[in-house]
Amino acid sequence: MNKLNRHFAAVLVVLLVAMLFGCAPSSKEPKESDSTQNDSSSSTDASQGNEQVELILSTIPGPVAERLVNDVEAFMKENPNIKIKINEFPEAKYMDQGPRLFSSSEKPDLAWFWADADYKKIADAGVLEPLDDMYQSEGWDHVLPQSTIDRVRAKDGKVYAVNTEIVWGPVVYYNKAAFEKAGVDVPKTMDEWYQIGPKLKEVGYIPLVSGNADVGVLILSGLLANSFKPDDYVKLTNSEIKDPVNNYNHEHVVNAFDHVKKMGDELMQKGAAGVNDTDARALFTQGKAAMYSNGSWAASDALLGKELPKDFQLGYFYYPQIYNDIPPKVAVYAGNSLLVMKGTGKEQYAKKFLTFVMSKERQKVLAQNKQLFPSRIDLSQQDIEPMGPLYVDMYQKMNELGVMNFWHTEVNSELSTAARALVPAVMSGQKTPQQAAQELQSILEKSK
Repeated sequence: MNKLNRHFAAVLVVLLVAMLFGCAPSSKEPKESDSTQNDSSSSTDASQGNEQVELILSTIPGPVAERLVNDVEAFMKENPNIKIKINEFPEAKYMDQGPRLFSSSEKPDLAWFWADADYKKIADAGVLEPLDDMYQSEGWDHVLPQSTIDRVRAKDGKVYAVNTEIVWGPVVYYNKAAFEKAGVDVPKTMDEWYQIGPKLKEVGYIPLVSGNADVGVLILSGLLANSFKPDDYVKLTNSEIKDPVNNYNHEHVVNAFDHVKKMGDELMQKGAAGVNDTDARALFTQGKAAMYSNGSWAASDALLGKELPKDFQLGYFYYPQIYNDIPPKVAVYAGNSLLVMKGTGKEQYAKKFLTFVMSKERQKVLAQNKQLFPSRIDLSQQDIEPMGPLYVDMYQKMNELGVMNFWHTEVNSELSTAARALVPAVMSGQKTPQQAAQELQSILEKSK
C-alpha cells in the first residue's frame, strides 16, 4: 500500500458511527414518481433478459446527483434491459422525509442517503435489503475500512448500506489574486482571520461568504472540532455519556457561537445569515468575495470546477486554530451511502447497480471526473491524482492535521436540526451565543 492509500485508510479508520447530513444543497422540487415503479411483474420477465425493468433511484441534487447521473448512464449502456430513473429531492426535505418515503407505497427501488441515526431507524424498521452477501461477494469487506462497515451495521448485526464516497470540511476556498492585492496571507489563528477582513474590504472584496441559510451548520461543526481535544469531543457528541463535557452550556460551545457571530460581523456582508450556498458561491466565482466556506465537495467539477473562470487562482485553507493548546482538526464524513429497498421485487437489479457503482473501475472514474473522493482504499495514487492537485493537497493536509467527525453528524437529529436554525439566528443577532447554547442544552436534557 502506497503512502497515499495508507493515509486514506488511517483517516477512515477513525470515523465513528454517526448521524446526519451530506453534500451540496438544492432548491429543486422532486420529480414525479412513476406510478408503476414498484410493479414487480416486469422484473420477473427481465430476469430472463427479454423485458425492460425500470428502477427508481432517489437522491439529492449537486455533486451527488451529477456523479449518479454518470454512473446510471454508463450502467444502462452495459445493461440495456434496465432503465434507471433518478428522482432528486431538495436536501433538507429529503433528510426530513426520506425515512417516511422509504417505508411508503411510493418508495424508490434504491436510494442515496446518509448513514446516520435516521439510517439506523430505517434499517431497524425492516424496509431495507441486507447487503452482507455483497460485502463478501464483491470484496467490500476488504476494500472499505472497518469503521465505515461498522457505521452501517444495524442492531441485528446486518449491514444495509455501502459507503460511496467521503467528504470533509469546512474548507475555506480563497482567491489568491484577492489575497495578493490586499497584501494578506493565509491566517493561522482566528484572530489573524479577523484581521485580514478590513484589508480585503479596502480593496473591494467581501472577505468571506458562506451558505449560512442552508449549510451554516458546517461553520459550527468546524468551530467545535477545533474547540475540544479528541476525547472531550467524543464526550460532547455522545449524549449517552455522563460527563461535564457533555453540556452545551460549556464555555467552549458558547465561544464557538461567539465566533459564528464575529465571523458574520467582521468577515461577511450585511444580511449574510440569509444567504444560501448557491448565491454565496456565485459571489465568490464572480470575483466579488475573497473567500468561500463550504466542504470538500464544493471543489468538484459539478460546482467550483465548473463555475470558476479558467484563469481563477484558487487556494484553500482549513479553519484556523482557536485555542493554543488544541491543534486544529478537519471534520470527515464517510456516511454517504446507497441503500436498496426491500419488497420491490427488483432487489437483484438494484444490487447489480450497487456492484457497478462500487467497482474499482467506477471509483477510478469518480476520481477522473473530479466529482467526489472515492471510498475504496485499494486505489493507487495514480488512480486518485486525476482529482487534481488541489483535491490531493487538501486530502494530504487533512491527514497531517488529523480528523474529527462532523459535529452535526454525531449528535441526535433534534440537536442537528436546531443548530441549522441557530447558526443564522446568532449571526443575525436574533439570539445570543448564550441563548443558542442553552437551547441546545435544553434539547439534550429532554432527549436523555
